[in-house]
Amino acid sequence: MKNHSNKISIVIPNRDAATRTLKIYNQLCLQTFQDFCLIIVDDNSKDISPLIKIQDPRCFIYPYPSPYQFGLSKKYNYGMRKG
Repeated sequence: MKNHSNKISIVIPNRDAATRTLKIYNQLCLQTFQDFCLIIVDDNSKDISPLIKIQDPRCFIYPYPSPYQFGLSKKYNYGMRKG
């Protein structure tokens, strides 16, 4: 597990939802609390999601290592291990 120094880690599983994921990121940046780490777990998206590049040191995008669908809980657990 990586040790980010942020107080809160937010894990977002993503599959073909680039627009929604970017909206979430933009809303997080508008918050007064800024001590967070955003972990996006991309689940082999077919849209533009794999092309998302967020130039923010608090944001990390990880591709899910398996091409198979195992449900959201696997993606959340993977993201928490990364966080």
